[in-house]
Amino acid sequence: MCTGIEIFSVEKEYTDQSRDALLPLNDKKVILKLDLENIADTYGRILAVVEYQGQDIGLRQIKEGLACYYFREPHDKVDDVLYEEATKTAKADGVGMWAGLEDIEKEEDKIKIRITSKPTNAKLFLDDVALRHNTPSDEEELSDVIHLFTLGKHILSAEKAGLSAMEDIEIVKGDNGTIHLDLETAPFPEEPTEEEIAEEELEEELEEEEIEEEEIIEPVIGPVKPAEIPKEYTSGQAWALKAAFDKILILTEGTAIMSEEERQDLINSFTMYTDEQKE
Repeated sequence: MCTGIEIFSVEKEYTDQSRDALLPLNDKKVILKLDLENIADTYGRILAVVEYQGQDIGLRQIKEGLACYYFREPHDKVDDVLYEEATKTAKADGVGMWAGLEDIEKEEDKIKIRITSKPTNAKLFLDDVALRHNTPSDEEELSDVIHLFTLGKHILSAEKAGLSAMEDIEIVKGDNGTIHLDLETAPFPEEPTEEEIAEEELEEELEEEEIEEEEIIEPVIGPVKPAEIPKEYTSGQAWALKAAFDKILILTEGTAIMSEEERQDLINSFTMYTDEQKE
């Protein structure tokens, strides 16, 4: 991330070079120039100008194309103009990471935005998605999630220690200015009136009636399934079956086939039900 310059990638060899250039300082005594009004950023990182043997290490890295100027917060020990000009010079000369590096989009098409809040260091959300960044923040700090800030309407919100704020925003190309959020405690919901309670109860009763109507199932009338036929006959049914077989034996005794006249006599005289069952 570089203030005033949008870049899309850095060759790994230059990130390694930047790291290797700083490793010799690990066991050395360096001078940290601090702004007593702004010692650390919202993430607890120390903000300081690092000097070793009278040399500004940060400025050296910038001039060699191993770092770039990035404005995070005002700091009275940082010469912002000097750092920014050194970054532009290194880029123009194509040294270090700037070798062959191109801007990814035109300046006028870049989305610029700054988000502040009161109190500061509040967690940011866009359309209920956590941005993993705190206030204050800008397009450079948000570079890893800036793709979420698509053109159009969004809901920007912030939270901190039980306080919250929400605002409808519309992202446009170019500078979107500063969006400030004043966090406050969420208001308690108002007590419903008697009329609102009565309406709610009526709606619940109507819904219950609809559910009861839906649960009423008309009985299906149809043939008796085989599984529902009783395994044992009643005494009347047993008598009727015995009478039927006795009649068949009488009519067919000594013959192999029942005549048509005998069959009709059987049909006319036989019933499966007793007189009690008929009633």
